[in-house]
Amino acid sequence: AASDVYKRQTVEGGKVTIPVVRKKEVVNESFLLSEVEYTKFDEEENEFKISLPADHHVIRGAFFENAEAFDAFKSIFDK
Repeated sequence: AASDVYKRQTVEGGKVTIPVVRKKEVVNESFLLSEVEYTKFDEEENEFKISLPADHHVIRGAFFENAEAFDAFKSIFDK
């Protein structure tokens, strides 16, 4: 289930690992909090965009068990 996938995001010492779909496969991708150029939350779409120098990720609220879990993830990026 999609919700199981997103239970795998981890944060350790400034390194964030999230599951990302690449070529229809789920792979874990890591980046450092210090690499994040900006983040943006789209309330209408309930999506959280993470912009990195060479990439960006769109994290959907629907992948989290509930709004609290999504808020907890987004709060990692509060600087």
